[in-house]
Amino acid sequence: MFRFELALTLDAMDKELEAIPHYEMALSAGLPPDKRASALLSLGSSLRNVGQFEQAKLVLKEAVHEFPDHIGIRCFYALAQYSGGEPAESVRTLVDAILVILPESVKPYAAGLHHYAQQISLREPPREK
Repeated sequence: MFRFELALTLDAMDKELEAIPHYEMALSAGLPPDKRASALLSLGSSLRNVGQFEQAKLVLKEAVHEFPDHIGIRCFYALAQYSGGEPAESVRTLVDAILVILPESVKPYAAGLHHYAQQISLREPPREK
């Protein structure tokens, strides 16, 4: 747990490069589920902040699979996707995050949102006629 707390402290001091190995050691040593989710999110965020976009996406993708209801992880995964050159994927990830929490105002449109999110591409949107 010490490594995790140290990593968080370094991260808060904008020392992401120093924090990253401590997150990795804490995760390897084992953490309770809530701390593990936080460590994966923070590690992915730190990796993204230092420009390691592919590694950030891998860490956060694993975290999404392990903690599918954790909206914060999904949001940071979307940021990593966007920073890593996948803007369409990042929008899909954000829409999926909304569909996980499914606010009342979204329920009637959930199927349509999911369908349209899967169709997003980098091409220009259709123009009005």
